[in-house]
Parts: sequence; C-alpha cells; structure tokens
Amino acid sequence: MTKGRGGHGSRGGGRGGHHQQYLTSTHNPADARRREAACAHPTSVPLAMWDFEQCDPLRCTGKKLYRNGALRLLSTKEPFRGVVLTPNATEFVSPEDAELVRQYGAAVVDCSWKELDKVPWSQLRMGAPRLLPLLIAANPVNYGRPSKLTCAEALAATLALAGLDDDAHRVMSHFGWGDSFFDVNEELLAGYARCSNSAEVIAFQDNFVETSHAEAQVGRDELNQALDDDLLSIAPLNQKKSLSRRKRWEDNSGDDEDEEQEVEDDEESANNEEEEDDEAEEREADAAIS
Repeated sequence: MTKGRGGHGSRGGGRGGHHQQYLTSTHNPADARRREAACAHPTSVPLAMWDFEQCDPLRCTGKKLYRNGALRLLSTKEPFRGVVLTPNATEFVSPEDAELVRQYGAAVVDCSWKELDKVPWSQLRMGAPRLLPLLIAANPVNYGRPSKLTCAEALAATLALAGLDDDAHRVMSHFGWGDSFFDVNEELLAGYARCSNSAEVIAFQDNFVETSHAEAQVGRDELNQALDDDLLSIAPLNQKKSLSRRKRWEDNSGDDEDEEQEVEDDEESANNEEEEDDEAEEREADAAIS
C-alpha cells in the first residue's frame, strides 16, 4: 500500500507542477496571487468547486478550502475532466474511479437541495458525474446524520475511495473536527474501499443498512427488557407488586381459560345447591300444612 502511494508520488512530479499551475490559473489577478500562496496541506491531485452561493459562505467548508488555497473555484462553463460530486449524477463513486481522480482530480457542485432548479446544469461540463454512497456526517451542524456531508467531507470521501488516504486526511486537516469524519465512517470507508465498482459499492451499502436496522431492533428489544428489569428492582413497593402481578399474569396467560372454567363450574355448583335447598324447604312447608 505504501509502495503504491510512493510510486504515485514519484510519478507525480510532473503532475505536482501541473497542479500548482492548475491552482493559480484564474481570470482574477487578486485570486491568482492568493492561489500562489503556499497551501499548508497541499494534495497530490487538483480539487475544484462550482459555487452557486446558495449557502452561508462563512460556514461553507468549500469556501474555507478555497481561502486556504486547497481548491479553486470554477466558472459556470469551465470544464472539469475529473470526478465531479453532483446531486444529478446516476452512478456512485467507487475505487474504479481511482485512475480518473489521480489524473484529473475531484470537484464538487456546491448547491442547496432546496434550490436545485436554479443551477444551470446544462452549462456544467463535468467529466465524470458521481454520487456518494451512504456516509455519516461529522461536521458540527449535522453530526451523526446520514448523507448530510459538507463539501470538504464529500471531497475527502472521494479521495479515500480512490485510495488517496493521505490526501483525504489533508483535506480534513483544515478543520478542527476533521479527524472525526474518518472515525465515524471507518467501517463504511473500509467496506467501500474493498469494492471494485459502483455496483459492489451499492450492494455493500444496502447490506450495511439492512444489518444496521436488524442490530438496532435487537438493541431496542434488549433495552426494553433491561428497562423492565430495572423498574422491578427500583420501583416503589406498591409499584413492584403491580409489575410483579403483571409479569405473573403474562407468564401464566395460557392458564386463564382453565381458571375461568373452574370459576364457572364453582358458580354453577353453588347455584344447584341453592336450588336443592329451596326445594327441600318447600317440601317441608307442604308437609307441615297437611
């Protein structure tokens, strides 16, 4: 694994120069000077973003990467030949895209799900549009929520699936919470990395979801049982008796019909005895009169 990355690094000497040129290529001289500033955590492949200004720029992780010189902004009609993370894609990113990412890099379309109709999709010239499989957000706004990733998390995930783990960590190192993204997604990222193509990624994702649901149900059942046990041990005396009676009733519910039948038989026997006593009294009264 290390050898593979080392080989890529040695072969990437030319690409490193191309990458620097890629970052500083812009129509705005001020932006060009900013891009010329050395990035604290450079990646071995170019990163870019189409920004349609539909989110808060102060909270946008893509904008922070741009300010730090880690990616460049694309104009609407500017082409990007690498993998592009976009909500209108039909294929999932997978390790099969590794060579494409290594050669041309990765980009993201930064837009709001609520304003997709305002994005000029027909004008965007994307080399390989891709969707991300299920991943869990680690950003402070949506921590723990599935698929609520920031631009930075999306780019890091793409780099990780392409086998560029070091680059993925470099992207997230711009954020104080960045390492937690790899912690909460350790199992998912490892599973996707073992896949060969988009179809296998989907299959792993679906199996993960199904297994997680089953484990969650088992966990809920165990929790309910534990809560019942705890209530029996800490509840007030009268409540304990009530719970105990309820538990005995549930355990012996199969004997209820037999008990009801015995009660009915006892009542019928008692009624018969009363009728016999009444008849005996009537006979004694008739004999006394005669």
